[in-house]
This record gives sequence, C-alpha cells and structure tokens, in this order.
Amino acid sequence: MLKAFIMYNQVIGMRLRSVVIILMLTFISSVFEVFGIGIFYPIFQYIKSEENLNILAADSDLWARLIEAFSFLDLKISLVVLLVTAFLLFFTRQIILYVRVLYQARLASYLQSTLRYQIFSKYLNSNLSYQETLSAGGLTNIMINEVPQAVSAISIPIIFLIHVVMFVMYFVVLLMISFEMTLLSLLVFALASRIPQGWINKSKIIGKKLVYINMAVSTFIVSRFKSPRLVRLSGNEVIEKKFFLNLVNKLHSHNVTASILSNRTDMVMEPIVVLMSLFFLYIAYDLLSMSIEIIGLYMIVVVRLLPIIKGLIMSRQRLMSALGSLNIVKNRIDDMDKSSEKNSGILEFDGAFNRIIFKNISYHYPNCNDNTLNSVSFEINSGEITAIVGPSGGGKSTLIDLLPRLRVPQKGGMFIDGNNFDKFEINEFRGKIAYVPQNPQIFEGSISDHVQYGNPNIGEHEIKEACKLAGASYFIEELSDSYNSLIGEDAIKLSGGQRQRIDLARALASNAQILILDEPTSNLDIESSTNFNTVLSSIRDQGKQTIIIVSHDLFGVSNSDKIIVLKDGIVEDMGNHDYLLDNNDWYSKAYSSSQKII
Repeated sequence: MLKAFIMYNQVIGMRLRSVVIILMLTFISSVFEVFGIGIFYPIFQYIKSEENLNILAADSDLWARLIEAFSFLDLKISLVVLLVTAFLLFFTRQIILYVRVLYQARLASYLQSTLRYQIFSKYLNSNLSYQETLSAGGLTNIMINEVPQAVSAISIPIIFLIHVVMFVMYFVVLLMISFEMTLLSLLVFALASRIPQGWINKSKIIGKKLVYINMAVSTFIVSRFKSPRLVRLSGNEVIEKKFFLNLVNKLHSHNVTASILSNRTDMVMEPIVVLMSLFFLYIAYDLLSMSIEIIGLYMIVVVRLLPIIKGLIMSRQRLMSALGSLNIVKNRIDDMDKSSEKNSGILEFDGAFNRIIFKNISYHYPNCNDNTLNSVSFEINSGEITAIVGPSGGGKSTLIDLLPRLRVPQKGGMFIDGNNFDKFEINEFRGKIAYVPQNPQIFEGSISDHVQYGNPNIGEHEIKEACKLAGASYFIEELSDSYNSLIGEDAIKLSGGQRQRIDLARALASNAQILILDEPTSNLDIESSTNFNTVLSSIRDQGKQTIIIVSHDLFGVSNSDKIIVLKDGIVEDMGNHDYLLDNNDWYSKAYSSSQKII
C-alpha cells in the first residue's frame, strides 16, 4: 500500500507535511482516547473499594501516582472528579478529531482542484495530434468523476496508517491488561482478516469496470447532446434510447456489485468480532478468573478496536476498488506529458515580416505512412490575400495547421524572413495569428465576450469597430441587448452567416497581423458571400494584415493576390486568377463549374 501511495502521489501531489500533520493529529487524539478508556480501570477500582483511597494507594502503584497527580492539581479525588476527567479526555479527543477531519476535507478539495487544473493545463499544452485522439466525453468523465475518486484513493494509505497507529496503541493497552488474551485476540483478528480477501480482489476488477463504463456513458451523452438533429432526422430515437439504457443498466449493475462487496466485508467482520468478544468474556471469567474491572476494561478496548480492524481491512478493499480511477488519471497525465508541445524558441515575433516561405514541406499523420503533403514549396507576401484551393483531401487544412505550428512537418522548413518557425517563442508567435474555422467555435456568453476572446483588454469602441469591419454590426444592433446579447453555446441563436461574421470580428479585434480563414463562405448564401469577400478586400486594402484563405469557392477567392492550387498533397500551380484560368486545367474547369452553379 505504501508503494502504491508513493507511485501515485507523484501525480496527485499530496505533500509530506500534510501527511505528517494528519498522523500527528491522529496520534494525539489516540493518546487522549487511550487515557480516556484507561481511566475507567481506576474508576471501577474506586467504586469497588467503596471510595477508600488508603486501600487503593496501598494495593496499587497506579493509585499512588494518581493521588499524587490530583494533589498537585489541588483536586480532591471523588467519583465525580474521575468521571469529569474521563469526559474531558474524550471531549479533547473529539476536538482534535474534528480538526483532523476538517483538515482532511480541505486537503481533499484542494487536491481535486489542483489535479483538475493540472489535467486541463496539460491538455492545452499537448500537441494537436494527441488532442484529436481524445473524446470530449471521456476527458470530461476523468475531470468530473475520476479525479475525486483518485484523490480519495490516495488518502486511503493515510487512513490505513491512522488505523495502524490507533491499533498499536490499543494493542499496547491490551497487552498491559492481559498478555495471554491479547495474543489470542491477535490470532483471531489475523484469521478474520483473511475472510474478505476474495471480495477485495473482486473489488479491484469492479473498480476498473466502473471507470470504463463511466467513460462510455460520458462519451455517449456528450456526443448525442451535440447532435440532436442527426438522431431525430435519422429516426434513431428508439435505438439511441435502448443503447443508453443498456449503458446505464451496466453502470447500475457495477455500482450495486461494488456496494455489495464493500458491505459484505462490513457485515461479516462485526459478528466475528462480537462473537470473539463473548468468547473472551467466557475465558476471562471462567478460566482465567480475571477481576470484573479488568474484564470490563478489556471489553471496552476490544469494542473500540472493532471499527479500527474493520477500517484496516476495508481500507485495502477501497484502495483496490479505486485503483481504476487512479490508473486512468495517472495514465492520462503521463500521456499528456509525453505529448507536450515543444516550445524551444526564444525569438520575439512582433508580427512584422516581408514574406513567409514554405520550403519542401512534407507531412504525414501519426500511424500513417502516406504523406498528406509532399515537398510543398511556396511564399506568402505580407499584406496580401493568399488563397489555397484544390479538390477535397488535397491537404489544404493540414497546410494551414502548419502555419501556427499546430502540426510540425517531418521534412522541410518554414521560414519568416529567413528565421525558422521553431526559433520563435510559440505562444508569442501564435498571438500574432488569428484563425477563423469553417464552423465557428463559439463559447456560451455574449457577443462582446466572443469578440474579446483572445484580446480581453479591448473596450466597447474596438468591439464595435471590429464588428463593423466584419459586416456584423447591422444585425447585432438590431438585437434587444445589442452587443451584450447572449447567443448560447456555438451561437445557436444566430444564422450561419452571422456566426461567421462574429467570429471574423473576433479575429479582427485580436489585432493579429495574420488572418487564417478556413472555408469562410461555406455557410453563406451568394449575397452574404459577396459581402464577406468585399469585407476581406477592405481589410487587405488597409495593408495592416496578411490574409490566408482555404476555400472551395473559387469565385470568392478570385480577387486574391496569389492562389495556390494544392492537389494530392502537391503544389500543382500558383498565380493570380487570370494566370490560373489560362494555365491550369483543374482551376479553369472548377471555376467554370462554380460559375454554372451560380
């Protein structure tokens, strides 16, 4: 158990100081409890002697020391004084226990918070390829369900040590009362602890199953909540309900099994200890002829030992049950550490440049031998609109992921005015790039919140100017709360074109020198698309920003300064619109087809 604590605590992060504080509070409270119980022995003797202190002092060194101690405190020994002393000892013990419980609760809450932050932080610092392998539901389950279980599990060895400390102290008291009875008790306890061994092993298996079924349920819920239209329009409501019912039934079954295994141990241990206590009572009185006060004290200690022994056994069972949560949390953090994004650059990037050069770039995805990009070379000039076009699957989206270093090519180099991309500090470099995806990703909040995302220091004037430049101000100002209007998660209250423009406003408000637009007109009608392209031309004419567009809309990008044709991961041709119409078969045919559709 100690080995498990050391291994997993490297992830959870419980400090040695916290462990020492908990153990010291436990030791102090145990001392008060032992003395509180131990004082019943002289109380029984005091009652039996009919309160005759002279007889007690003559027959017992313990009483001689007690009389001396009470005299030092200027207290006269009486039954009331002895009972009040016992109460104060137990009351002090309860106060210390209360402090320990509060400390443990605060510590557990703190560890959960820091562990969740650690996972979230490491997720953001991991590379894009790794992030794409994770399911939102699975990661959400780890953050919400498995982290508390893991923190609880890492506390179990501490609880085990607490029970060990208390057991040792009570064991010493038992030895002082009766050596023979204590050895017999120890033998019975050892035999009793073997009974739940099989249940403990099963708890470990069930714990792992619970983790995986929780992951499955969370993943299912998140994915279905994101796609209600798909479910309804596919007519799959009944199938989805049955599938989900099957998942929650499995979860219910595993939870019940885990509860049965835990309570089975509790149910069996208590009768065994009670039976053992009655057996000891018979031996002590009938065979060993022990005095009634010693028998009474012995029975009190044995009864107090019952929850401690149960705690020792069930601590191991709870740890086995929670190992699944500990493993999934530790493995996820280890994987994130291995997939951490490299940031070795030291150069500052202020956004000013003459040209960006891609030279013989090749890239393939993990676990894929075929290159998505093959020896791609081109230049992007500052202050111009550069469009990347080509058939689907040609590598366009992969190419724009390389620019902000979301992906790193296996071959070739990317340069800004002669400096390799990896020479620049990555966060500062990305701060000069704004990205507008094909499907805008908008968090729940107001329009102003989204426009400020990435540049929270801008004021109301800058927000309005960005929205005006993006062609979004006209419909925003018609809303009841204008720029403070709540638009919901993914801006579901707005049309596709409106979402596109608000996201463009965010990119413009960021004051980034490089704008990357992925299929910016894919969700727009012809009129909105024309207006959007007019906005881009207006931005280009100001000469402050470089615009890179990935698009299938050849008519929409025809006004670009440079158009790059990317087919099958290879740059087939590049030039302006007129040049490509005359010299590139794919472009001329694709453009003619788009004109017929229009």
